[in-house]
Amino acid sequence: MIDIKPLKLIHGSFCFSIFIFAAVVCLLNKNLLIFDFTLAHPDTNTNILSFVAVIFTVVAMNLGTFLFNRFINQIDPTSTEQEKFEKYQAAFLVKCALLEASAIFSIVMCLITYNFYFIVVAAFSLIALWLMRPTREKVFSTLQIQDTNPF
Repeated sequence: MIDIKPLKLIHGSFCFSIFIFAAVVCLLNKNLLIFDFTLAHPDTNTNILSFVAVIFTVVAMNLGTFLFNRFINQIDPTSTEQEKFEKYQAAFLVKCALLEASAIFSIVMCLITYNFYFIVVAAFSLIALWLMRPTREKVFSTLQIQDTNPF
């Protein structure tokens, strides 16, 4: 029997950690935060870092999806449901970790530059991570197995 509750808990902790880290950074620097996305900013490297943060986020999303699909395609169709689910969990956690890494990178850039723009970029990673939350239907359809216990 496949239990996805631990996977949901791990996914929730990924999302919660990003949210809490961003909230702490914003609260600690609330008087210093700015929102600046000008390409000709003379004092800091904010323009370069903003492109790096966006590129890192896009690459993390695409790489996570690529690796997830690759791991799923390597699952042997003759494996038991439990073995398939264990490989699904590993693939899913890699995908989550990449998105969390991009979000944390953006939040750290906000902490360094005091630019709220990076929190916005991290929010996109958080939204993407939240939208890929595991459900029984997603897991069973991805693994192409029958759900014998709908509860």
